[in-house]
Amino acid sequence: FPGPCTKQFVQQVAVTGLHVHEVETDLRGQHRGGDHVVPDHPKLVVGEHVGLRGQCVLLREHRVPFRDPRCHRPFRTTEASGVGQLQADRILYFIDARQSLHMKQVFITGRKANFVPEHVSLEHHAFGTMMGADGKPFKTRSGGTIKLADLLVEAIERAQVLVSDKNPELASDEVKDIARKVGIGAIKYADLSKTRTNDYIFDWDAMLSFEGNTSPYLQYAYTRIRSIFRKAGIVPEGFSAPVSVQQPQEKTLALKLLQFNDVLDQVAADCYPHSLCTYLYELASAFMTFYELCPVLKDGVDSATQQSRLQLCALSAATLAQGLDLLGIEVMEKM
Repeated sequence: FPGPCTKQFVQQVAVTGLHVHEVETDLRGQHRGGDHVVPDHPKLVVGEHVGLRGQCVLLREHRVPFRDPRCHRPFRTTEASGVGQLQADRILYFIDARQSLHMKQVFITGRKANFVPEHVSLEHHAFGTMMGADGKPFKTRSGGTIKLADLLVEAIERAQVLVSDKNPELASDEVKDIARKVGIGAIKYADLSKTRTNDYIFDWDAMLSFEGNTSPYLQYAYTRIRSIFRKAGIVPEGFSAPVSVQQPQEKTLALKLLQFNDVLDQVAADCYPHSLCTYLYELASAFMTFYELCPVLKDGVDSATQQSRLQLCALSAATLAQGLDLLGIEVMEKM
């Protein structure tokens, strides 16, 4: 990106709680965080194309010449050379399905130019389109494209109203902090919880709901567990006790907790994050059922059973927090 674009991109990503890893390279003294001009290369056919008004790479694999559509100067390989700069074993591109041909050309060009070693896996993982209630691509009321910055601001504002209504005794600063985490988390989760390749309907009410497979529901489940430990006067991070499974709800929750690593392996292999979202929702639901039917701090619960159930609570909170963190979603102590 040019400088101003990079600055704006970094600012928007920072709002979401993530960080941009800036990669600067020095390739033959010609590439330094910008475009790389390809010299004559024996494996690349670089020629003129009248329709494209500039130089391009002619690939035998495709009839369509490959070039950067922004380029009116000698051929540049910003993407093709960039894939080799990370020194990674696996590089994944999550880009619109309509860019499939372009990404194939990027990968072929990168390999033919020896920018990428053969052992490096180059993968394009396509995703669907965000649709409005009318079933058409999500737009503003005037028909324009929705800007990410505006979407994030509206999400936070809507979440702030919901949080204030549900918990009016919270201080203003707490409301703002919670609203930011809830609003931005809701947008991320709404996108990641759908099968990546499918289109989905953008719905404010559904994504900000505290019921169902949503980020607010999972965040609420986490805060509910944390409140149990506050009431017990115990710090969950330092708590440890043996688990003794007696009730069916305890068994269901314990088995669900044991599935976490397998789910992470699956997501890493197939790059479908909705599998992790589904798991976290099932975990939160299993915990809610367990908590309703298996008393933890109530009178009459013997010490060994209480300790076992507190351990299940602690493991549930830790797993929810880690899973949401992997999705780029923050948790909070109160909600």
